[in-house]
Amino acid sequence: MQLYVRAKKDKDALEHVFRTQYGYVPEIKTLGGIRHGLEEAIEELPREDLTLVLLGREDRKWVKRDLSNAWRKVCFFDKAKIRNGRKHQLVNFLENCKTRFIGDVDYSDGGYSIGGRSFLWDEIEPGDDVLFLLGDEFKKNVEKLAGHEIPEALILHKRAYDVFYVGRTAIGILRREDDRWEDWEESAERVSWEKTVELSKAGMEEKVEAAINKIRSVLKERDEIVVPWSGGKDSTVVLALLKESKLEFTAIHVDTGLEFNETEEYVERLAKELKINLEIVRAPVGRKFRVLGEEYLQGRECTRDKVSTLYKYVRENFKNPILVNGDRITESKARSFRPDMYRDEFDVFSPIKYWSNLDEQIYLYLRGIPNNPLYERGFYRVGCKTCPFMDLFEKNIAGERNGDT
Repeated sequence: MQLYVRAKKDKDALEHVFRTQYGYVPEIKTLGGIRHGLEEAIEELPREDLTLVLLGREDRKWVKRDLSNAWRKVCFFDKAKIRNGRKHQLVNFLENCKTRFIGDVDYSDGGYSIGGRSFLWDEIEPGDDVLFLLGDEFKKNVEKLAGHEIPEALILHKRAYDVFYVGRTAIGILRREDDRWEDWEESAERVSWEKTVELSKAGMEEKVEAAINKIRSVLKERDEIVVPWSGGKDSTVVLALLKESKLEFTAIHVDTGLEFNETEEYVERLAKELKINLEIVRAPVGRKFRVLGEEYLQGRECTRDKVSTLYKYVRENFKNPILVNGDRITESKARSFRPDMYRDEFDVFSPIKYWSNLDEQIYLYLRGIPNNPLYERGFYRVGCKTCPFMDLFEKNIAGERNGDT
């Protein structure tokens, strides 16, 4: 992400916050300290990356129009200047501003559009996500809980539950951890996926252009690009963006022995369709689970074995790789605080950190790329079929599919 502030003292204050609270300092640019002509300067910012413009309350007199869009967010601090904020205030401000890339969704004429100031803004918090109710089976699984028909809807995903919106009205809640539905209000509106794609297409292409510009800038001189591909939505979008950027890369899928059949079939089929250079490596997760049981999964040793298998393969087959992953800020606070580009054993780059699930759905749809069918059943995350951290709604879907009771 590219960060802009108005003046150098504001830049110094933010750099201090990043250094002490985040553990790294990104590049922060200034708008030259100008006041007159501030709107024009913001409008002329290049679409090189997703961009945050952070201004003080007093700058509202110079920026009277809403200049935010799908790739650029202009945010005003509640103090006169950025430099006037305390550390914790500036951290909260930064996290809320980043969340606007996820939650800025407007409603009109039977559909939703990304990029505009959100009608959800009083409800959304850092870590939340937004998606559309896609998939007949997902819809039917919710309707079984509700006992009646559920219309097409926008979903605000929180940690333990999903809020379903039709128009601007919350019609009910899917409590994922309890596997139950609560009715709220009826809506006179009706929304559709087709109208949502139509309204969001221009903003989506702007966001894609910014992502591809950043991808090409970061990866243009890298010869060994590696994508860890789980078969989930995030890593699939990364693959598609790299293909669209016309870069050569290797996708590596780690088979744990406990993957859903749908995921394994999806990875192999899509790799052929997109002509992806795919390597499949086997991790000892399934074997260890059969020996060690549930405790092995509860301690997340399975994840460590999966990552170590991936890194061992990369270490043995590449000299100077960069890993391009699908980390997004909706997944955890740690991932939100992590920079887009960092170094552990290898260089790691995360080009879609500030994409929502809705962005991903629209992008894949516009490019004609199918999603993992598990999402169309109602899964929010795709992992192993024995994962104890699935919510109860997902576990019941998995149980039905596997013939369990």
